[in-house]
Amino acid sequence: LCWRWTFRLLGLSGFALFPFMFAILYKRTPRHQQQTNTPGESPSINEPPAEFAASITRDRVEDGNQMTIKATLRELIRCYPYIIITLAASVRFIGGYALGAWCATFYREHYGETPRSYGMKLFIVFMAGGLPGSILGGLIADRTVRYGSHWKAYIIAITQAIAAPLAVAIFFMPTANLSYIMLTVSFLFSESWMGVAASIVQDVHKPAVRCQASAVYIAIGTLVGCAGPVLVSAIISSQDKCDKNYKLAMLYIVPTTYMASALLFFATGLVRHCQRQRTATLEGGAEDRTDAPRSTSQPTRIQRRAARTNKDRQRLLSDSDDSDD
Repeated sequence: LCWRWTFRLLGLSGFALFPFMFAILYKRTPRHQQQTNTPGESPSINEPPAEFAASITRDRVEDGNQMTIKATLRELIRCYPYIIITLAASVRFIGGYALGAWCATFYREHYGETPRSYGMKLFIVFMAGGLPGSILGGLIADRTVRYGSHWKAYIIAITQAIAAPLAVAIFFMPTANLSYIMLTVSFLFSESWMGVAASIVQDVHKPAVRCQASAVYIAIGTLVGCAGPVLVSAIISSQDKCDKNYKLAMLYIVPTTYMASALLFFATGLVRHCQRQRTATLEGGAEDRTDAPRSTSQPTRIQRRAARTNKDRQRLLSDSDDSDD
């Protein structure tokens, strides 16, 4: 089998797992929960009468539970933390894609590693550095969020700033094994950003926009990130044919994008913090230290509308019963 079969087998495994994932995620409504009304029977108390269907739909649209594509795009563009974090993730994807695409070539050309050797070692590095880094990043962000949701972005900025000099050290180690060790340590910090950044995208938007915001965020980030391997290739091609310096080409891209993304993630947290302070000032109250909903004895606008709708529904049902009598 040639090396291309590695990708083919991975693709086939995805098709094989699809029926199991569909069976797990697909949820049918149980038969005993399906409510049907016989002719002449009063509607269920859980279902609004037809007179209120249009009004309830309008209320849901106004409350943000349903939004058109145009309204969603307007919401995304007006959200400054979302724009900055999308830019930060795109820059970070450039460095990650460049390192992932050219890492094996660097070890082969610079240290003389064979495919069998660097293939197994890189697998160990990704598992020992990338996986714990992602988990630890989420745990640390969850612990510091009690000081404010903007600390999620600050945590990413700190980890990427630490990963930048470690990424430089990867290319200057005297032996391949020391370089692998430094790559593992670098991954502990550099790979901690993805899950935390995705949670920030969810935090800055209302529920009606979150799925679309995540889709746009991932699409832009991955498309821009594809420029990473191309930039490394362009730098290598611009060098002398007799002196292909892979180390220099990757040094230009990987640590630079790590540090640039750290600055952008810090800017995201700063803008988020300023917005929360301005909102607290306008409301005339002290800002909560977390993003949890504030407990209040006064009913919200949505709760008052729901109460009025329930009263009108009960009134119609009672009038219907009186007319039947």
